[in-house]
Amino acid sequence: MAEETRRAAPRVIAAILVFGSVVGLIGNWRLAASAWRLGQAATYTTAALSLPLFAWAAIQLWRGRPNGRSWVTRLLAFQIPIAGAGRVSYEFSMGTSARLLAGDAVRRFGFDIGSSFNLLSPAAHGWIAGVNIVALGFWAYLVFTRPGRLRNAAP
Repeated sequence: MAEETRRAAPRVIAAILVFGSVVGLIGNWRLAASAWRLGQAATYTTAALSLPLFAWAAIQLWRGRPNGRSWVTRLLAFQIPIAGAGRVSYEFSMGTSARLLAGDAVRRFGFDIGSSFNLLSPAAHGWIAGVNIVALGFWAYLVFTRPGRLRNAAP
């Protein structure tokens, strides 16, 4: 049973990331086109370029390749923190996010399906700090269950 779970869990993570990439591409397509016309393409271009990278890494993870596990672990680390002050903010998520926030947040908890990338806020706000608990959970699972890590554990 434990071996089946060790094989299935990375596939679930990979499926959520691929789903988020597809939803993100569809959702951001129109926004990117209008941002390009308005000269604000940098934010959406960065997000659009990251979506295929996430999809590729997730497919590698699904196939059980070590480079997929390594890439997804690193890419998930970018999704964990949420921070903002004034007009500068940082939030990046693929697939699913559940955010716990502190500071001047309107809501202390938020949940989204899809992709999001925020670098600049449309209006100034106070400070916000938080964590994406879905990304943190996936990251922790991939880090603490990597092959060879449990081999030397005490019985």
